Amino acid sequence: MIKPNKRTLFLIALLGPGLLASCQQESKDREKEPQDVNSLITMEISKRVFGHIDGKDIYSFHYSSSEGFEAELLEYGAIVTSIMMPDKTGAVEDVVLGYDDLQGYINDSYYFGATIGRVANRIGGAKVQLGGQEYKLAPNTLPDFGHHSYFNLAGAGNGTVLEHSVRIKADSYTVADEDLIPTGEVTKRGWHGG
Repeated sequence: MIKPNKRTLFLIALLGPGLLASCQQESKDREKEPQDVNSLITMEISKRVFGHIDGKDIYSFHYSSSEGFEAELLEYGAIVTSIMMPDKTGAVEDVVLGYDDLQGYINDSYYFGATIGRVANRIGGAKVQLGGQEYKLAPNTLPDFGHHSYFNLAGAGNGTVLEHSVRIKADSYTVADEDLIPTGEVTKRGWHGG
């Protein structure tokens, strides 16, 4: 076990809510009364050298939960190198694509697993309209992190994602223009895209 530093705490804050939500599994054996999620799930964090850049150690942080979830993140770009998830039958698979060594990520032009920020998307013209009023922004100063993993829910190396479908439960979504920049228009739920 390690004592978390600021980078580790940032990674936990970034991914923690998703990790906890994905780790919670309903079970017929569990009581129906609401319970504190911290009493249901425990996590361990370990650290190891993943590689070197210019003689400097680059660490990976391995997170594992009592519910069978595991993830590994690098301090280099907050890259997610692995997410091990049990499926509904309990079989555990790595559901993100990645590389076995640091050099793979250094040479990668697809940004596998990278955390993107300070602004994960683009704000066209550094201005937004809210409630009919236009607000000018300093370009790219709002923190809005995104993540760039490539997922294969059958497990890395187990076929393609072409037969996967994703359903996102949402009341609305933000429309993007032809350059995929959000327009600020919020549209009520319905099919959008091709």
